[in-house]
Amino acid sequence: MRKQLKFVGVTFTAAALVACGDDEQSQTEAGAFSPDDPVTVKIGVSGTDTPQWDYIAELAEEEGIEIDLIRFSDYVQPNIALAEEEIDANAFQTVSYFDNFKEEHGFDHLEAIAATVLAPLGLYSDEYERVEDIPEGAEIAIANEVTNQARNLMLLEEAGLLELEDDFGVTSGLDDIKENPLNLTLTPVQPANAPRIMADIDAAIINNGIAVDAGLSPPDDAIAIEDETLRLISILSLHVRTMLMIQRCKRLSTFTKAKKLNNLF
Repeated sequence: MRKQLKFVGVTFTAAALVACGDDEQSQTEAGAFSPDDPVTVKIGVSGTDTPQWDYIAELAEEEGIEIDLIRFSDYVQPNIALAEEEIDANAFQTVSYFDNFKEEHGFDHLEAIAATVLAPLGLYSDEYERVEDIPEGAEIAIANEVTNQARNLMLLEEAGLLELEDDFGVTSGLDDIKENPLNLTLTPVQPANAPRIMADIDAAIINNGIAVDAGLSPPDDAIAIEDETLRLISILSLHVRTMLMIQRCKRLSTFTKAKKLNNLF
């Protein structure tokens, strides 16, 4: 099975720069981070499967930055906490999800500033050990959120269970399925609930972090998983990248700390 995580680095956007006080600006422009006088940055994440952040935290500590990971159990609260300035940044979502969330909630003051890590989705089943064993009329749980649902359907196409329309994109959904040869029932659910209902259905697509928190091992337990090619398309062509999000109105010091973390990635 392929590696669970794919790391991606990009430069920061200038849009995240804002005005700040003279003392703070001179300090951050000088990059005055030191292990002897460390600064703290609160980063919101979803779930407990965060080996990349555990590693980055060790590197950051050497640079004078202490990472305080704030863990959430869903994909809604990290953005709300960021909007309410309870955390400095978050890292858990794709750009398409973020853009859709901002539009729905009016969070124009949040900004994507860096790429972090993209973990693959997996198809799991308590009943079947191979995709080829999934029978006609089977029920499969998929995400109810539009952008994650699009990724779910692309995984099912990759697994040979569906055929999608040629213009299928990151906000496409059930109406954009071209062929469903097994007459599968695709049931939208909250992503966090997918592991809980696996015993009652034939299979479920589960996000990597949620799967690990449910005691599943993506390389061993998934009967289908996003391969390198699909994830590359998601990153480059469809602009579906996991990003470090930060408030556009935050001061330069926060931006500089986040920029340092991006360099460590």
